[in-house]
Amino acid sequence: MKITVIGAGSSYCPEIAMGLIQRKEIMQVDEIALMDIDEYKLQIVGNFFQRIMKNHGLNTKITITSDLQEAVKNADFIITQIRVGKMDARINDEKIPLKYNLIGQETTGIGGFFCALRTIEAMEKIAETIEQFSPNAWLINFANPSGIVTEYFLKHTKVKAIGLCNVPITIAETIGDIVGCDYHDLQLESIGLNHLSYITAAYLDGKDVLEQVLKSGNQGPTMANMKRIEIDTDLLRLISAIPSSYLGYYNYRSKKLEELKNEKLTRGEECKLIEEKLMEYYSNEENIEVPEMLNERGGHLYSEAAVSLIESLHTNNHKPHVVNVCNRGVIPFLLDDDVVEVSCFISRDGAESVPLTKNISPASKSLMQSVKLYERLTVQAAVTGDKDTVYEALMAHPLIGDFEKIKPAVEEMLQVNIEYLPKFKV
Repeated sequence: MKITVIGAGSSYCPEIAMGLIQRKEIMQVDEIALMDIDEYKLQIVGNFFQRIMKNHGLNTKITITSDLQEAVKNADFIITQIRVGKMDARINDEKIPLKYNLIGQETTGIGGFFCALRTIEAMEKIAETIEQFSPNAWLINFANPSGIVTEYFLKHTKVKAIGLCNVPITIAETIGDIVGCDYHDLQLESIGLNHLSYITAAYLDGKDVLEQVLKSGNQGPTMANMKRIEIDTDLLRLISAIPSSYLGYYNYRSKKLEELKNEKLTRGEECKLIEEKLMEYYSNEENIEVPEMLNERGGHLYSEAAVSLIESLHTNNHKPHVVNVCNRGVIPFLLDDDVVEVSCFISRDGAESVPLTKNISPASKSLMQSVKLYERLTVQAAVTGDKDTVYEALMAHPLIGDFEKIKPAVEEMLQVNIEYLPKFKV
């Protein structure tokens, strides 16, 4: 069994080691290939990864390489967690839109759009390599925006891809804490898109415990990369579900915009400082355990989500996971080939979507349809390099939709991203 991590210079990567260590009695991993084009960070993180594994008595072969073909060849599972343009590109995604009175964010709005363009451009080469050297491998995509990137893989390549995010598993942990159970024992019912989803039910031993959670007043967790906004009780009543914290950008857009404008540092700038400290820690050869500091970086339960999914695909255990897959009629008001974030039972054959039993409000449906249109157009723009499709996508997005702002913002963001977007060169 070979697992490959593309983007292994990420500060998150050591968490994968911990997920594998926790399952060493369940899965025997023969080789882990750690690949990144940033050789400096790759060596630091790769060596730390090796030390963690050895400290826990695992002698798994660790291959540290910048060669994509070597990393991918004969892999059974491939995790993609790349950040094209590194943290500086993310900071541009967050800062430049604010100049035009637009929300600047890593995965949504115009910043998320350019993140998607850069990421899909890089994924084209990765997809070609997987198709050639590991056509039967399962690809687990964590690269943001996860749902859009997964849609690219499923619509434009032959790669067997499943998208993943840590938001649903973090919500499960919160629900488990409230009702007094291990979150692994919960089966969530999710409806939506990546970073625009709602948990409409949570089953424990066949009983829905979500109402108990909502009555407790808990509004769900807020991810580490944003400030918490208390949801008005009337809005929560209308939603009647636990929303992803990213929905704050839609439900409280003016407040979020002002909040972002008034921050001394963007989240990307904060993460850059955290990563410098983490790399310093990883570089110290005396350190052999994942530090608490990593929680500041975000990505809570990231490794658990990724490695538990690999476990289900490998062991055929049919456990429930919330993942990004093709809709295939599960959400009736979206297209069959739209990638959605829903509950699935996972086996060796892949993901089997669980039929929905709960409804969401008309306003939530409308929002989802608008954002899904934006996502379809985003993939089309990334694949074709067509500037008109760029404008169509951004006009469709509920957080943008103002051409007077879009046109100059696009020009500036194309200029700073052009080295990563060769299709858009004039």
